[in-house]
Amino acid sequence: MSPAQGRALVPRLHVVTSREVLVRKEVRTLLLAVLDAGEVALHLRAHGNNGRLLLELARGVRADRPRGSLLVNDRVDVARIVGAGVHLPEAGLTPAQARPILGSGPLLGRSLHTETGLDEGTRDLDYVFYGHVFETRSKPGVPPRGIAGLASFVRRAASAGVPVVAIGGIGADRVREVLDAGAYGVAAMSGIWDEPDPGGAAAAYLMEIAKGVECNCS
Repeated sequence: MSPAQGRALVPRLHVVTSREVLVRKEVRTLLLAVLDAGEVALHLRAHGNNGRLLLELARGVRADRPRGSLLVNDRVDVARIVGAGVHLPEAGLTPAQARPILGSGPLLGRSLHTETGLDEGTRDLDYVFYGHVFETRSKPGVPPRGIAGLASFVRRAASAGVPVVAIGGIGADRVREVLDAGAYGVAAMSGIWDEPDPGGAAAAYLMEIAKGVECNCS
């Protein structure tokens, strides 16, 4: 699956932050280390959509890594200022509302939790997140959708022509499992930020993704 003409290529690894990550003293160094691991889409996400914090960090990352794949969660205004992409929550702006503000070039993605969300239109999207696939600390008490749910969603998304990035409890050791279910890529949070070396952790994910893609193409 390819992005719409003129848009950036969608990386297969998406690394998502939290506010707890973004307020670390060494956060800029950590963010750059993740981008330096390889083809990574770095998502700046802060609970409550703290625009000032997101803008400050996005500007810093863009200044140091102008060609890196950077996305801002929900805040289309911040993304437009720094020339980044946007990841929309399911209850946020629709893709059709966000794309004219963002412009035609930057990546635009959206979180979806059911197949019916695909009926709202995917023409303006470059990818969708689907999850949570496995149990995760960020969703306590909420049953995971599992591999079967992911596979079903991927089949439905394929007819809409949009790549699916799986999220939720996916450690590097489970990358192959979600790729075998048809996912285009994976998104990680704790599997990156809970590690002492986030850049090294991102590299480990990328290695597993490369193996999985090679096996699925052979």
